Amino acid sequence: KATGDGLVVLADSSLNGATKVGGALTVGGALTVGGVTEFNNNVNITDTHNFTVGSGASTLGGRLDVTGDASFNNDLTVDGTLNVTGAVNLTRFNNEYITNIETTNYNLIVTDDLSLNGRMFVLEDASFNSDVGIIGNAEVEGTMKLTGALDANSTADIADTLTLSKATGDG
Repeated sequence: KATGDGLVVLADSSLNGATKVGGALTVGGALTVGGVTEFNNNVNITDTHNFTVGSGASTLGGRLDVTGDASFNNDLTVDGTLNVTGAVNLTRFNNEYITNIETTNYNLIVTDDLSLNGRMFVLEDASFNSDVGIIGNAEVEGTMKLTGALDANSTADIADTLTLSKATGDG
């Protein structure tokens, strides 16, 4: 029924050709689209409503900004550099794929065994609060101070002066 105020349709209707709406379109129920849908401007989903994409692939041509938490319930591949500005918590990882981790101005805390398959360089002091086993030679550049007993189970080669002293007592 067409009136001076617009068109009112009281029953089902079918439009079989191109339809153009020059102003806002309000749909009071569900909207089902059977073909390709193209939006040539922004799409806003208001309030706490969800935007759900089916099981097919989705492609974004620009940047994706998420203001709340994001959850990925399957694999995530990053083709480029991953920059994390906050903390990183890994609950499970495959160490075959961790090739180069650099920590700057942070503590490295290892809660299980640590295996270094290359060289280790320590710029400042290092403390070991229990036994240290070295397989191979140990070289010390500088003064070595022992505060406990020295137990040498083989020969000693001393290239310079050897001074032995005992503070008190016989021996």
